[in-house]
Amino acid sequence: MYLPQLLNTFTSMTMLSMEALGVCSGNPCSSRGRCLEIRNSAGTLSPLCQCNPGWQGRSCSDQALGPQWSVWSEWSVCSVTCSSGWQKRQRYCRDESTQQSANPSLCAGGPIQYRTCLLQECPRWTTWGAWGECSTSTTCGEGIQTKRRSCSNGGTIGVDRFCLGLDTQTTPCLSVECFGPLRFANGSGPSEGRIELYDNINKNWTLICANQMTEFVAFLACRQAGWPGAYTAIKDGRYGNGNGNLGLKSLQCKGTEKSLASCTHNVWTTNAKCSDDTSIPGAVQCNVNGVWSLWSAWSDCSVTCENGTRTRVRKCDQPKTMYNGIPCQGASTEQKSCSLSLCPVDGLWTSWETWSSCSKQCGNGTQSRLRECIGPFHGGHNCSGNSKEIKVCKDKECPIDGQWNDWSSWLECSQTCGVGKRSRSRVCSGPYFDGQPCLGTSIDVTDCLLQNCPVDGEWLQWKAWTQCTVSCGGGHQSRQRQCQQPLFGGSHCLGPGNESQSCSQQNCPIDGYWNLWSAWSACSATCGLGGQIRNRTCQGPYYGGANCTGNQTEAQNCSLQNCPVDGQWLEWQSWSVCSASCGGGKKVRKRVCYFGLYGGSNCTGASIEELICNENLCPVNGQWLPWSSWGQCSLPCGNGSQSRVRQCNGPFNGGANCSGISQESQSCNNQSCAAEPFICCLLML
Repeated sequence: MYLPQLLNTFTSMTMLSMEALGVCSGNPCSSRGRCLEIRNSAGTLSPLCQCNPGWQGRSCSDQALGPQWSVWSEWSVCSVTCSSGWQKRQRYCRDESTQQSANPSLCAGGPIQYRTCLLQECPRWTTWGAWGECSTSTTCGEGIQTKRRSCSNGGTIGVDRFCLGLDTQTTPCLSVECFGPLRFANGSGPSEGRIELYDNINKNWTLICANQMTEFVAFLACRQAGWPGAYTAIKDGRYGNGNGNLGLKSLQCKGTEKSLASCTHNVWTTNAKCSDDTSIPGAVQCNVNGVWSLWSAWSDCSVTCENGTRTRVRKCDQPKTMYNGIPCQGASTEQKSCSLSLCPVDGLWTSWETWSSCSKQCGNGTQSRLRECIGPFHGGHNCSGNSKEIKVCKDKECPIDGQWNDWSSWLECSQTCGVGKRSRSRVCSGPYFDGQPCLGTSIDVTDCLLQNCPVDGEWLQWKAWTQCTVSCGGGHQSRQRQCQQPLFGGSHCLGPGNESQSCSQQNCPIDGYWNLWSAWSACSATCGLGGQIRNRTCQGPYYGGANCTGNQTEAQNCSLQNCPVDGQWLEWQSWSVCSASCGGGKKVRKRVCYFGLYGGSNCTGASIEELICNENLCPVNGQWLPWSSWGQCSLPCGNGSQSRVRQCNGPFNGGANCSGISQESQSCNNQSCAAEPFICCLLML
């Protein structure tokens, strides 16, 4: 025991710093240890040896041990919450004499121990159950079959990772066919004849009580007859000679039928009895209670090591539940535990550390991360894969400024005679990744001079677009242009002088900005005072931003000798009000001619224009068509009724509906009936 430990045993004593006095006079400490006198609360003195390094014990006579392991820590929490995982515990190497941590290599053994931990099986899907009965809204026809599975071990569907997805599946199915018609055959009166059923499988008519009836036909007949329970019989055609048909509706099989022999057709006389026998092979049992099959053999253990389960199953199919019968009671699956040897635990990688920073601030670099393999245990496999992972990284691309490519060759002159233009272009490669754009223009234009030639009328630049009808969400705007008169026998301008376009489709406003001015145009006249213009285009605006401020077109005079000036039309006046509010009217507008000068010709064209307007159709109210003929009387005698109908033509274009009724009835065949010809169609079961 080293000194501090000894001092702890004297917590109720007072230590005196005295050496070689009293109880220490005999020097009870070996190995040159130092003796201290300790006085307890009662005043009694006793010696305490303070040992030199390498020695221990009450009298410092025991040689001290080397570094030793501390006590093991508690086992950690299992690495998983279900199935097999691992736990670890740790201990620390320390110098017993100094109570300081020591290098673990100085202590025998390892600092960490691992063991497997086995918890309950993880929740997971059970196997799908068998398809259930075909479920229909009544008792026949198309329906739905369902099968189910459950999440074992108290798991939660949609939460536990082995219980994701749906716990039910459905599929269409076909129950008993709903309609196989019945008919009366033979006999000539309402109380005669036999009932026949059409067999949709064998494609023939069969006596409903005949001994050749199949089980399917018998089952279908009892369903159609609605046994037991109310139904409605509907007659179609006449009795006798086998050409009468009997259809049934509002039918439900209640699940208590035994056989057609129980279905007594007491409306018919002896002629309706079966000619051969009244018993029915293939009796029908609608309410079939389910019965369990024998248990299957126990399955193999669900695991190959440690603790698992064995399973056996049985099916409710001896027979299976049918037609509202009682299902089998109890579980369809049984389990029991099974224990095998400890499972090998393969090495398990810890989670990856976070990725290191990218080695480069821009462009391609690398970054890495590490992980540690824990295990393996009990003969398991080592971790597969690498403990270090490296990947290419790129925080961002390095900026690359735009660079002009070489100029293209000059294009051909825009004209074959007179003054034209030719241009060349170049393309800016880039910029990329926030680099600087190319400086300068991408198009270079120069004049090309050829001999004079006919000059066709040329549209001047379009005027600025009018303001959009809305600021966003889609509107329209228009603009105009003027035709510069042809020269030297050229053709007049082709195309419209007005155009419109949609606008304000944008989401966020971006103000427009001007592009560079174009070169000055040629002088507008070959004599007298002319003008020339240059234009610039507004880039934008987008998404409701402000238009460019300033003029789109700039003009200046160019003076030559005086020459004839033809008359020019002034702008059209506004359109007049439409002459009609619907059905098509017209509106007009006028313009004034500014007469020619210096012998020029007067204006050509009309001074008045007309335009069709308000072409939308006028509202037309609905009009009754003639009444139809009276329908057939509902009874041949004894106060029947008959009806007739008429249809409303219209309304159109928002007019009013027809007023009045579309159907009327009146009494007919009011004479008394002489006698009932027969009693019809009541079938009692």
